Amino acid sequence: MLHRYVFPFSQLNLQLEQAPKLSKAERGVNLLEVLEEEENINEDLIDEDTETAFKGSVCHSYIKLHEGHYSQMQVQSFLQTYISRMHSLVEIKKVKEYFNKVFNDMMNTKTREMGLITERNARLRHIISEINYFSVDQIDIVVVDPPWRPNEFPERILTVDDSEIFTTPYISPSTQAILDAKAAEAERIRLLLLADDFRERALMAMMNGVLEVRWEDELRKDVPLPKCMIDKAPETFNEDDLRAVRDYEEAVKFLNSERERYKKLLNAEYAKIGGIVRDSVKKFNKKLADCYLTKLLVDSGIKQENLRISRQQLKNHERVMLNKSELHIVQNLKNNHEESVRLHDKISSFQEVLKELKLQLENLQVKDKLLEKGFKKDFADASSVVQEQCAKLYKRRPKVSIRIIPTVALTLEAARTLMSQEKTILLTSECLEFLKSADLLDQYVNVPPAVDEHYYAIVCRHRRMKIEMELKARALQLDIQDAEYTISQSQKRLHQLKEDSQQLVLHLEEVRNKRMELFHNIEIQLVLKQGLVEIPLSGSITDFDNAVLVNRKDIETINRIILKGGNKKIKAMKETMNFRRNIIAMEWEHRRLQMKIADLKTNYQEVEGIKVTKDIQNYLKFKARGYSLERGLSFEDEIDMQKAAFEKIIQEKKDKVNELQQSINNVKKENRKLDDEIAAVNVDVCEYQLEKDYEMEEREKNIIKIRMKTLVKRSLLVKQIQKNHSDILMLQTELELLRLKTYPTLSYTILTD
Repeated sequence: MLHRYVFPFSQLNLQLEQAPKLSKAERGVNLLEVLEEEENINEDLIDEDTETAFKGSVCHSYIKLHEGHYSQMQVQSFLQTYISRMHSLVEIKKVKEYFNKVFNDMMNTKTREMGLITERNARLRHIISEINYFSVDQIDIVVVDPPWRPNEFPERILTVDDSEIFTTPYISPSTQAILDAKAAEAERIRLLLLADDFRERALMAMMNGVLEVRWEDELRKDVPLPKCMIDKAPETFNEDDLRAVRDYEEAVKFLNSERERYKKLLNAEYAKIGGIVRDSVKKFNKKLADCYLTKLLVDSGIKQENLRISRQQLKNHERVMLNKSELHIVQNLKNNHEESVRLHDKISSFQEVLKELKLQLENLQVKDKLLEKGFKKDFADASSVVQEQCAKLYKRRPKVSIRIIPTVALTLEAARTLMSQEKTILLTSECLEFLKSADLLDQYVNVPPAVDEHYYAIVCRHRRMKIEMELKARALQLDIQDAEYTISQSQKRLHQLKEDSQQLVLHLEEVRNKRMELFHNIEIQLVLKQGLVEIPLSGSITDFDNAVLVNRKDIETINRIILKGGNKKIKAMKETMNFRRNIIAMEWEHRRLQMKIADLKTNYQEVEGIKVTKDIQNYLKFKARGYSLERGLSFEDEIDMQKAAFEKIIQEKKDKVNELQQSINNVKKENRKLDDEIAAVNVDVCEYQLEKDYEMEEREKNIIKIRMKTLVKRSLLVKQIQKNHSDILMLQTELELLRLKTYPTLSYTILTD
């Protein structure tokens, strides 16, 4: 079912109806105009399919495009995309209006055709009823009018008929009084009309209720019977009665003939109206099919325009995303550069701090050496035993290691507290434990007897100073480690930033290349006929990833080449077929002659196999001499001839018997000789078997086998030697030829007088 398009009206569409005033530079370059200027071609040379293909839509086939409409190759900027989108929307609206006009025309045509078909169907039903009235055989044909579907009148959805309401509507008393008054007035007028029925009664009396007498109505009336046929018996008819009966029969016959003629006219009219109805239905169905095809093409044009709008929006979206990506990459590069500068400054400052820390550590190591010298100086007056014991006590350290103190601040605070003995709340449990262990170490317990309390106090003071130096060195080492770790991490981060910047630069170049490709490699929408697409389609856009657009001229050229090659092939096949037929005919003739030769040979053999009797000889002799074949020999001659022939046959048989008897005697003699020889041979065989030496025979067989193998081997060796000799000769010949090529000899001839 076709439906018209419904769309809203916008003020923007009215503005877009006006042609924009654009300069030539703003309009851009029209590809077709450039081709016309360069190749001097006319628009008439561009066929409709090519124009439709490059326009990307079929809307131009139904409406006139806007003058400011851009082609697909001209749309580049966002403004052009927006204007092209507005033009496409206006064209979609115009195409819908065009189809609505076609649809309204089709609806009017259907309304007119439905009315005509209803009238003709009514006439057909009347014809069928008339034929059934005047015929004995009834025609069971039901003519049905084509119904209207509810969805063909969308306006009826907003209206409600009384038949659609199943409940009785409420009528107020005032409305009921008005309806009763109208009904009473209508009844009064009806009664007045019934009272004044003179015209109807006069029409019924004079014209049987009709103003014009119709022929078909008269045919419905039967001929009235004569009075004599009603009142009298047939045998009592007089001349007037017989004349009346004869007139009645003629009237009945004429009425039947008129009825038959009327039936023929009805049948002819039925066939004519039926043909007209069928033709009108076919024509309407054809128009409806054309309208449906137009609907499909219009839908395709609308979808193509929407697809072009969507593609342009997608292209703009890609451009926006590429611009955003470029800005994001540039911002990241800027941030990386700023962070790299900050890291450079930070690394420089950390390196200076590291240098200062190393200098402080060196100074602390110098102080440590001076402290050791001071320790030795304080015990210079003591004995060597005391010095040795004091050195051991000086090297003793608290049981709790200084490594349990995790941070630099705690280490420095522990060093300060170790000398000042003033504990603060900043010290942790590890620091307090270390200080407690140092205090326990300073107690005068388990001290060698050679060291008195005075020396031990000096040792404790120097030891605390030494531990303080170690704590400060530990703090400086921790600071140096932190500084080196920070510098290494900063350098790693700087290297990572450089790599990220390189990747961002590559990505930025890729984004810019994509943007330039998006500008230069324009994607256009082609509209091609299904027969021109030679790739399998599954409904996905990926079907055209590896598609190749081939010029029609190239295809036609290739087709011409293929047709030319096909014609050559057909010609060659025909020649081959003719040659094959000639060969088959010659083979058949050859077989025929061979069969004829075989028949002649068979006849010749039959002729040779025939025995020439005396009768045949006489027949041939008589025929050769020209005698009559009816002339024969005498009875005595025939008897003599037969007697001589039989005697000859008997003599031949006797000779054969004698020869056979002599052969039998000879064979018997030879058999007796052979029996004697066989007996002698058997005796010799028995003696030989008695005297036979099997071992000697076996040795002889082995010797014979060895000799045969030796002979075979010798023959093989001789063959191999001969082959090698021939190969050597051939190689020598080739060597001589190669030498002649390398060092050619000068040939000379002797001149003779």
